[in-house]
Amino acid sequence: MTISTVNPISELDCNVSGLGYECLKLLSHYSDNDLRIMRNSFYALGDYKFESQDLIDYFSRFNWYLPDPTVKESDIIIDELHKSLLNKIIEEENRRKQKQ
Repeated sequence: MTISTVNPISELDCNVSGLGYECLKLLSHYSDNDLRIMRNSFYALGDYKFESQDLIDYFSRFNWYLPDPTVKESDIIIDELHKSLLNKIIEEENRRKQKQ
């Protein structure tokens, strides 16, 4: 699977309100880099200015990304539904790290 150039989060075709096993199964099909992009999409949507040049380059391709150096990670509000999705992404990333 490859990440969309429109909105990486929209690529996850899982019932976000359920966020159970099926969602984790879908996440397992994405590359480590795809998961990293999806995880950071939540912050990019909040105009967070990344320190990592590859993330800056990736998100700068989108006209909705307007990095603001005054925005802190803690300033970004993620609703409960998307926070659950973010946690599932992190869970999958951690699962992979444990396998290494």
